[in-house]
Amino acid sequence: MPKILLATDKFKTTHSSAQVAESLASGLRETFPEAEIRPLSLSDGGEGFLECVAQWEDLERVPVAVPGPDLETNAGWIGLSRDGKRAYVESCQATGFSLLEPGARNPMKTSSIGVAVLLEAALACRPAEIFIGLGGSATCDAGIPVARHFGWTFSTHDGFQILGHPAEMEKIMRLEKPDSSRIPSDTVLYAVADVMNPPVGETGGVKMYAPQKGASRAEVELLERGVQHLLNLARPLKADDLSALSGGGAAGCLGLGLYIFLNARLVEGARFVSERLGLKEVIASCDAVVTGEGSFDEQSYFGKISGHIARLALEAGKKVFLVTGRKADPRWTEAFAAVFSVEEILGPDAERRPRESLAALRVHGQTLGRLWQKS
Repeated sequence: MPKILLATDKFKTTHSSAQVAESLASGLRETFPEAEIRPLSLSDGGEGFLECVAQWEDLERVPVAVPGPDLETNAGWIGLSRDGKRAYVESCQATGFSLLEPGARNPMKTSSIGVAVLLEAALACRPAEIFIGLGGSATCDAGIPVARHFGWTFSTHDGFQILGHPAEMEKIMRLEKPDSSRIPSDTVLYAVADVMNPPVGETGGVKMYAPQKGASRAEVELLERGVQHLLNLARPLKADDLSALSGGGAAGCLGLGLYIFLNARLVEGARFVSERLGLKEVIASCDAVVTGEGSFDEQSYFGKISGHIARLALEAGKKVFLVTGRKADPRWTEAFAAVFSVEEILGPDAERRPRESLAALRVHGQTLGRLWQKS
């Protein structure tokens, strides 16, 4: 009996990983009923991180009222392992791109302060380790509001305190750490980053992702200068080259902020999830792999889970099929057995038609089943 692994990321702002997998699976079952289908709910740190973790860790849900990127309160939760030793935080419950209507998305006007609220809830459980999933953010403030919440001060030459507005980063002239840390010395923070871009530069988190969040060209340059200025000020705090910090560009440079100000250890989300789920072994046991995300492009190879799965499957000699929301650039898809997109069925406004896009995914599942039967 052929085994097919469905391991796709979310389709950003439209469908969760689980919804994508289930729609594909329903189509596959119609045309290839004899196949053994294994769907996985995946996240590399962004939206769906806690649901992904719940596949290997039995979690107690601890509800939290969380300020979103526009400071409107949302219902969130943290996950606590049954032995109380590990807590898991999904930062996009506080910073999520999907929490805002399209017209309200602008990283010059959003804040990461809600991440501090989630962290406080996790710390109250007294775990030994806290894993903070980073990704899918509508913010680009380098975590300054989070750092301020935990006692750091950011001020101008004349002592005026900067609150964390992204446009004010260049005005910061002095960083002051708190007299004592509010994070226990025996608690380790891990920033689980969905992408491994550095914070600045041509492949940095600001330049690559701020435009997607609604920043104009001029605003991107302002943010780039602000983050670079912050790096220069923070250089005495860390021995390494912060401008090249892998994962520092994740979640609007929240990865950078957590690393500098809260001593979090940056880890690659795709690798973290892959190891916990045993994806190498799962892929080895399957005959074909279906992966994908809303938009698959060069950014997918900067640590995103879909690019990671594609690499693992191709290295294992498996047939790999790609399913996306938007049509993918052929430059990044040459190695796949076949490529499908929702856009090719519904056109460029597919993101505004969520019900129809799920139906389109089912159609692609049917096609996959026919293709596999012929192979």
